[in-house]
Amino acid sequence: MAYCSVDFYQINVRIGLLNIVIFIDMKDIILKVLREVIEQQELGEKTRTLKNARRVTLYPKSAKKANPLRFRPEIREDSTDYGNNLSPEKLDYIKKIIDSSDRINWSELKYVGIDWHKNHRQIYRLLSKKIGSREDIIKKVDDILLNKIHTIDDCGTYNFNFIVYNYDLEQDTDGVYYINEVDCIIDQSGTVTLINLSDEPISFEKLNDDPDNEYESILWELGYEIQDCIKDELGDILTQYTGVEVEDVDIRPGKKEDFE
Repeated sequence: MAYCSVDFYQINVRIGLLNIVIFIDMKDIILKVLREVIEQQELGEKTRTLKNARRVTLYPKSAKKANPLRFRPEIREDSTDYGNNLSPEKLDYIKKIIDSSDRINWSELKYVGIDWHKNHRQIYRLLSKKIGSREDIIKKVDDILLNKIHTIDDCGTYNFNFIVYNYDLEQDTDGVYYINEVDCIIDQSGTVTLINLSDEPISFEKLNDDPDNEYESILWELGYEIQDCIKDELGDILTQYTGVEVEDVDIRPGKKEDFE
């Protein structure tokens, strides 16, 4: 037999001639349940708030800015040096190319058996050495990157301008110069054509200012593609002329007046 009220839960148990009455305080149980419900509601609200605060945007942070405590610039993904494995004949060929054009064209080198994966670090050292000291390299990098508008118009369906306003030049233990992070601002009037969604170009401004979250599921992908487009462009205009590699790119929306 059992009896329940708001204050207590009574259970009568009979064992032989012995009658046992058990009282359970319902107030403590009810309060505990209510506290758990309230905590779950507060946790859910906090989660939603954080999710909104971290809304997906078209401008993802670089690895360095996204997780600075875990980012170790001295440890490079491509830190394996294959050694000075170029033959004297190939080295002479490369030096002649650098002396005549001040750049490296990998599409030309592959035809004479020079492999990018095995030889690029050695060749980049030759490029940097020809330029001179660290100060000379910084001056050349400044001349290539800063105080100008760069244009992307041959990277898939992307078409946009960007400006480099800062970079961090480092040199690894193999003597290769590299940039931890290139900081860029992006022209919001830039466009991309989303083949599966529309045949018309869509501006970055419209993609990023998306109140109906129509594009939220693909924004992260588009953002990383923009970063990749810039890294490819920097490889063409910077690395091939200086031997300075680019590790990462940080992008953020620019103002209209920045590009006028």
